[in-house]
Amino acid sequence: MSGLKNGNPRHTLTVEEQRRGGQKSAETRARRKSIREAFEAICAKEYTDANGHQIDGITAMCMKQFQLAMNGDTKAFVEIRNSLGEQPVQRVEVDTIDPQARERVERILSED
Repeated sequence: MSGLKNGNPRHTLTVEEQRRGGQKSAETRARRKSIREAFEAICAKEYTDANGHQIDGITAMCMKQFQLAMNGDTKAFVEIRNSLGEQPVQRVEVDTIDPQARERVERILSED
């Protein structure tokens, strides 16, 4: 029974539907690429700040994000903190070990 997996057909689309899906996927990839290229161009462009200094788009965005954070925008603060690599780590401790086994392991480790 080729083409079957777990008794179900692998796909139920016609060849034409598969072809159109592939075309749509290619169009979506091209659109995403063009959006990325547009943002890269905007970020690379030089802008003049309020003091007359020339800055690139990335610097302008960082300055605006900083300004928002300074005015109390918590989301802006979180993004800056995360960009600086200071995102808090969430730790979850799972304690499913038998307490007696845990004590034996701790005793063995403390003997060294």
